[in-house]
Amino acid sequence: MQNPVTRSSPLLGLLRIGTSLPSPMDWTPEEDARFRRMGAPVRAAQYQAGRWLLRRLCAAYAGVPMDAIRLNAEGAPVVTGPAGLEFLHLSLSHSGDWVVATACSGPAGVDVERLGRPRDWPGLAGHLKLGVAGDENTVLRAWTETEARFKAGDAQDLALWRFESPDYLGCLLAPRGVVPELHCFGGAAPVDLVAGG
Repeated sequence: MQNPVTRSSPLLGLLRIGTSLPSPMDWTPEEDARFRRMGAPVRAAQYQAGRWLLRRLCAAYAGVPMDAIRLNAEGAPVVTGPAGLEFLHLSLSHSGDWVVATACSGPAGVDVERLGRPRDWPGLAGHLKLGVAGDENTVLRAWTETEARFKAGDAQDLALWRFESPDYLGCLLAPRGVVPELHCFGGAAPVDLVAGG
């Protein structure tokens, strides 16, 4: 088994929510209770898909079966599985039917936003104080970077990676000097990870 603390490449997972998850997942009683309390079907599907994706990335990071991974049911995910994974930094985001997550040995943050929502994008950029004005892509690029930075705990000296498709755009902030390893599930097509900018 690979030691998760010394693995260098952050993992970036993309999942498109469909009719079912790519493989079964064994819920903890706490996760099941939280899932059952969710009234909105879209939010419940995002929760379930997010938990699945975080477990899948942790398992890949540690080189263990997915059912060996357990996560805290409330708040920020906390790995309670194989030794060493307690040092793993996890970040999760969802928008519409897209879920993204990252697992990394150092501070990291990820965000995704679905494209195609009609809005006053220049007005929204001004309201959110993003320092940009313009079209949907410009505003959402600034927003995803802001969110990813927040999720990384405002850690300094992180590399910025962008990923985009016709349906969504996203941003990953992760330690410098390593290229993220992309994992796609549930019909998510591989995307190019573009450094910087």
